Amino acid sequence: ILIFLFIAILYGKSVFFSFIADDWFNIFDNAKVHSLTDLNKIFFTPQLNFSGAPYFRPIDNLFFLITYKAFGNKPFLYHVFSLTLFLVFAYLLFFVYGRFSKDKFLAFIFVLIFVCHPVIVEVVCWISARNQIILGILFLLTLILIDRYVRKRSFIGLIVISALTSVAILFHELGFLFFPVFVIYCLIFLEDRKVKIKIILTLLVSIIPWVVLRSFLVNNQFLPHPLSVHLYTFFTLFASYLKNIFTPFWLKIYYYDLQIKSSFDKDVLISILIFTGFLALSLYYALKLKTARFGLFAFILFILPSSGLINLIHKSLIADRYLFLPLIGLILTCLNVTDKLKINRKLIYSMGGIVILIFSIINYNLSDSWKDELTYSLRKVREFPDNFEERNNLGTAYINMGLLEEAEKEINLAMSLTDKPSEVVYSNMGYIKYLKGEIDEAEKIYLNYLSFDQKSYRILYNLGTLYLELNKTGLSKYYLEQAILYAPPDSFEYADIANNLGIICLISGDNKKARYYFESALKIKPYEERYQKNLRASY
Repeated sequence: ILIFLFIAILYGKSVFFSFIADDWFNIFDNAKVHSLTDLNKIFFTPQLNFSGAPYFRPIDNLFFLITYKAFGNKPFLYHVFSLTLFLVFAYLLFFVYGRFSKDKFLAFIFVLIFVCHPVIVEVVCWISARNQIILGILFLLTLILIDRYVRKRSFIGLIVISALTSVAILFHELGFLFFPVFVIYCLIFLEDRKVKIKIILTLLVSIIPWVVLRSFLVNNQFLPHPLSVHLYTFFTLFASYLKNIFTPFWLKIYYYDLQIKSSFDKDVLISILIFTGFLALSLYYALKLKTARFGLFAFILFILPSSGLINLIHKSLIADRYLFLPLIGLILTCLNVTDKLKINRKLIYSMGGIVILIFSIINYNLSDSWKDELTYSLRKVREFPDNFEERNNLGTAYINMGLLEEAEKEINLAMSLTDKPSEVVYSNMGYIKYLKGEIDEAEKIYLNYLSFDQKSYRILYNLGTLYLELNKTGLSKYYLEQAILYAPPDSFEYADIANNLGIICLISGDNKKARYYFESALKIKPYEERYQKNLRASY
């Protein structure tokens, strides 16, 4: 109850936060999460990110579909749901930490350290990051079941373990890491050789089909291809993954980021000092303790593929959703080490209380960065002032607020920070010029980008829409027809392009072709009133 109250005080204000960043893409611009008829798309087609790269998270999309149907466009309900999930996670975390420590009050202290750590802020306060909480719940549940199966030898327990790991794999790429973590757990803690083999085989049976399925779908290699192609795809992905584990590919970038910047303050330095102290102490004792070895292994395995050990020290104050799972392992290690120390317990509790107080103050102030799009973008720009994507995102936030001068300034900065022309940046700049009434300038910007990339469906769509509003239907039709050739066929942009082409056909009197385009748009966005109205007008 005290843990729940602590979380409510620390994160309660997050329920009043808005949608930000990827929330718009995952909930409102994701054609797969708006209709129950799209379940086949969710489970049998990959999803494209902003850069057009495929990824496969069907159960994550299923959760977005369920929450969209339940909550609609009300961010309050989404945040309440995330907070509820985090409470469930905290309960399981206390249960697991309590199993690893003889001192339940010490476990309680370390759970509080975990939930108030600044790394956690992004996971709780950002709707799109709630998948990390669910992964954490699945991780802890599987760990509990593996432990209980050892005592009860339950066949049903094995089936549930298999199901949980399968769900984790289909939820997020990090679910693949459950397998090596739990194998190491079995090897370290389980005494019965037969039980070890059974659990490891169960986990193997869980992971292989989903790895193969994911390699099929993400690479668009379906059944017509021979089995050798599928196996090659799987081993290529696996080899690439192992390479990332042992050679963190962002290490040089992290080294550069470690230079002390003007944005660093005393809170950051104190946080880094506390965090590195725990890390050093844990590493010193880890090799002597089974639990500490497992916690350290889980931490390292989860952290290296997506970031790096150095970066965790650097980001000890900066919220990062991909450090959520590693932190479970690290703090488990710290708990086990502290439990073995022959130090006065009251002193340990007092030190824990000071750490909780410092982290809570930092955490409470940091969480405000997620309250709305503008605040979030301003924080990211302060953190990465030379990143053109963050400058562009801030410009987008200003556009949405109608602050065109501020938006133009940020987009110009974004353009100056990249050597390669960016489709999104040029699109935003053209849109700003259009909103300011500088139509000729907007046209020049779009045409300038097309001289670099003639297949940019977003720029082609923007240019076609601009000509449509200027009643230049011939030019509009030409560019929109080009855009629809290159747009992903299940994307919202494809639907908008088809709708605009339908309008052009309607103007020219070709109602039959107009109906075709409107119906194509409605297959992607069946709830869109504009498309429905246009379709009715074509009859």
